Amino acid sequence: MNMLSTTRPSEAERAADGFSRGLALGVVTTNDGDPEGLGRVRVKLELYSDGQESFWARVAAPMAGGDIGFYTLPDVGDEVLVGFIAQDPTHPVVLGGVWNGQKPPPETNGDGEGNDRKVFRTRKMHELRFDDGDAHEIELLLADGPRLHLTQDFALIEDANGNKVEITSSGEINIEASQSITLSAPTVKIDAQQAEVSGSANCKVSGALVEIN
Repeated sequence: MNMLSTTRPSEAERAADGFSRGLALGVVTTNDGDPEGLGRVRVKLELYSDGQESFWARVAAPMAGGDIGFYTLPDVGDEVLVGFIAQDPTHPVVLGGVWNGQKPPPETNGDGEGNDRKVFRTRKMHELRFDDGDAHEIELLLADGPRLHLTQDFALIEDANGNKVEITSSGEINIEASQSITLSAPTVKIDAQQAEVSGSANCKVSGALVEIN
């Protein structure tokens, strides 16, 4: 049976195509231009050597609903596992991606430290990392350097130039604003064993030179 036929195969034709009774490996050849806008892809199945693409294949996702869900299409060249609805080769479904010797995973489980690390990395090397080890870390890294790093003990924001905002606390930190809070530099420093500045109506300190000791 011609994989590119636009007619549904008969039961006899489906029975003759043994591959459609199980699963097949393939390589994604197209991941855009879906005429129905359903997030489908086309796949070159390894069982065929003549370069034919599959029919448009729906992509299984951890969550899918009306305008909601987990949207991550495989890239062109990615190896995927394909199944067929009701054993019908005109209704392929990409069940997931698989790594191989040419395209290894972003992490390995060969260090004997258990399955603590979870990684989501894009082809541009943007990365979201979860570590379920003792530190309980979450880290968001952009390919060109900026990152957000969260643990139980601190929060860190760092830009591409290495400039950092770090929040640590063994007590209490509160920053609140109903209108505005502004800090500007160069050189703003507050260091205290105990210090308090308050003004329920008005409190202002300004000048070219103000020294209080």
